[in-house]
Amino acid sequence: MTLNHSKWLTTEALGAPPTAPRICTDEKPIEGFLDNGHLDWAGFDHNVRSSGEAWQAVAREIHEGSALGSVLDGFTGQLRSSAPAWQRSKIEHDHSNGRNPHMPTIMRGAPGGWDQTSRRPKPKAVRIAVQIGGHCGIDANDLVWSGAVCLLLAEQAAAAGNPVEIIAVDSRRTIGGQKYGERFTQALIVKQAHEELIPDLLAAIIASPRVYRLGFLAHSETIPVCMTGHGAQHRMDADDLEFINAPDAIRVEACHSKNAALAELKRHTVAEE
Repeated sequence: MTLNHSKWLTTEALGAPPTAPRICTDEKPIEGFLDNGHLDWAGFDHNVRSSGEAWQAVAREIHEGSALGSVLDGFTGQLRSSAPAWQRSKIEHDHSNGRNPHMPTIMRGAPGGWDQTSRRPKPKAVRIAVQIGGHCGIDANDLVWSGAVCLLLAEQAAAAGNPVEIIAVDSRRTIGGQKYGERFTQALIVKQAHEELIPDLLAAIIASPRVYRLGFLAHSETIPVCMTGHGAQHRMDADDLEFINAPDAIRVEACHSKNAALAELKRHTVAEE
């Protein structure tokens, strides 16, 4: 199955209705679906009574951070006890206090032979691409697990001294209509390597059913394929990684239960040496 359509999103765009025309051949826009008694399907509580209020809630969650940060930490806590440790980066440390001899210089009789300072290799940046969301039959509360795996991997990589970049990937295919089987990918850089790892801000993008089922789905409706199914996903593959320019990224596939999250986590971690 080839990648038919793809686009990048930004957090600013994700938190507001799309400006591009909606292309919905088989069903009304996602806001109409939510207003027809399905706000709880997207994870909104009784205080949100319309899709307009839902957009306001999504914007706040993205820009102010999600209360899911603490919830996400609870999910990662359930995984930590069973997860093997990340392979720590091998960083050479200089214990010479600035008096590191450089023998070729000393043997030539040249000055400065005792003034060479050893260098620490730059830690390798770790890229994590996480498949967010889930198809329409997944309970909103179960959309947290993929984000929990991603966060735990990011924490372990950062603790090992590696800068971490996180890319949220919404990779789906159509399941109805004349364009059955066409696929597309939306992606968003959630965290760049130089930025601090803040769980509350990460959770809003990688683990919130509200942001996914309103923000991502609304923007997917501007892609010229029919959207029947509200999120029928497929596994990330080489085409997706080529699109996000991260062929060596750690791929966190969608998982919607603790057991699935543990299996996904163990697929990526190795015992610490």
